Amino acid sequence: MRRTAHNGWRLGLAAVFLAACTGRHPAVAARLTTVATTTTSTSSTTTTPPPPKWSVTATTTSGTTGPTDWQVDRVAVTADGVETPIATKIAAAVNAAVATSMADAEAQPSDYPVTNFGAGFIDFFVLGDQYLSLTFDEATMLERAAHGSPTPVAFTFDLMSGDPVDPLTFFRTRDDGLRSLSDATRPRLEVYLGSDRSDDASRQFLEAGSAPTPENFRTLVPRPDGLMARFEPGQFGAFADGLVNVIVPWTELDQALTAGAVPQEWRTTATYTIGAFIAAYDGVVPADLGPVMDVFQLPTDNGGWVFATIRATGDVVLLRVHFDDPHGEHPLWEVEARGPWPLACDTANAEVVQAQGIDC
Repeated sequence: MRRTAHNGWRLGLAAVFLAACTGRHPAVAARLTTVATTTTSTSSTTTTPPPPKWSVTATTTSGTTGPTDWQVDRVAVTADGVETPIATKIAAAVNAAVATSMADAEAQPSDYPVTNFGAGFIDFFVLGDQYLSLTFDEATMLERAAHGSPTPVAFTFDLMSGDPVDPLTFFRTRDDGLRSLSDATRPRLEVYLGSDRSDDASRQFLEAGSAPTPENFRTLVPRPDGLMARFEPGQFGAFADGLVNVIVPWTELDQALTAGAVPQEWRTTATYTIGAFIAAYDGVVPADLGPVMDVFQLPTDNGGWVFATIRATGDVVLLRVHFDDPHGEHPLWEVEARGPWPLACDTANAEVVQAQGIDC
């Protein structure tokens, strides 16, 4: 099965990388021609070609090795539809990382083997035609385990060289970056996780999981609307929290960023900034909305809610689940609100909107 990153498919599992390449047209030198005593200057202006359009496709393969059933995505990267040398370099690095993750799973001791392994491509982001980031989910299931163990994965590359980039190098120092990310994510997490985390033990889990350490912020994704931090299930105490994603707008990080690291022209305005990715959302997002991105699930006290962004327009959609049968076996999702961000509080659920930092 072959698909593109923007076709509305998601898997939910693994490890990945990406890449790209650009070309520059040589300048056309001005010519100076002299005839007798008359001088005529003829010049041609140099037009900088538009930046390439990057695309990532993923092909899903599956099989069985020993006790392990596996399903993984292997990516191809193109610039303007061409697998350039840099694009090929990055795709090779990504696919090697996936192969390494799968080999590690298959090497699990035989007395407690991995029965299922998955590595799934989620999405990619281009920042200023300079950086390319990919998000993957990886998951393993051990024999006799109650549930699988998902892990968020992200990779960032320099599009001029295809080399990997650590997003913490955007900051004056790594410590400055970690402190700024911790300060920006913790208040959002407090609201997102809810009032039931107000006891001392839960507070300690939250503070430990969002402390400014490299371990807590090891999965970072530069995007035009901000720097996204991806957190593992159980990082804040409860495994049921899932893979939590927090997008910190660049404006909240400016004081810690190196001057010029993320120019204004690279940036877009952030919308909703926290939620758990829905990796496989076929049947969740109505098909008539067209391709969507950033499908975030929001745990609330009054039912299931999902945010999504329509790729073509940038409009935000808020969906709510309901069931068409008394046993709750056939969930249906309906559009509760739709439009530019922020959604109006009188058209959307106030609790859900407020969880994204909007005053209602």
